[in-house]
Amino acid sequence: MGILVLKTNIHDTLAKRRIQPVFDNHPEIRAWTVDIDDEDKVLRIEASDNLSYDEVIQMVSGQDLYCEELTN
Repeated sequence: MGILVLKTNIHDTLAKRRIQPVFDNHPEIRAWTVDIDDEDKVLRIEASDNLSYDEVIQMVSGQDLYCEELTN
């Protein structure tokens, strides 16, 4: 299992609700959280090693939201 950490623009509960069905129904994702109080609105995903950053970025972009891999 791997952990993916991304910077997002998911800034409130409405945006979280938009992405929730996508993540909750994805077979590779075990758990996920978004820290809307953090400056980077950090999205943390626990998933199988098969899930890539590119796949997560596509899923989030499909909901008219933004994210990118968070480095350092």
